Amino acid sequence: MRNVIRWVILAAGLATAAWLLNDFWTNFLLWRATQGTDPSAAELYSDNCLVDGGMIAAAVVVALILFFVLRSDAGGGRGGSR
Repeated sequence: MRNVIRWVILAAGLATAAWLLNDFWTNFLLWRATQGTDPSAAELYSDNCLVDGGMIAAAVVVALILFFVLRSDAGGGRGGSR
């Protein structure tokens, strides 16, 4: 059961990152399109791109941390003290 939870958490984290990737890419394209014509809008899209990138990184990192924290301790021959 613990393995199922681990994989569901990892899949949810990656699905969240993939969903945010669309916003990231849209803001990136809008930032590039408005760089020369509207500096205020370009700064807004740049900031949105940075925030979306940070949220993508956070979602992946949290999912990976939880994935590895929830792994079972029955390692077989890893030489643990248990």
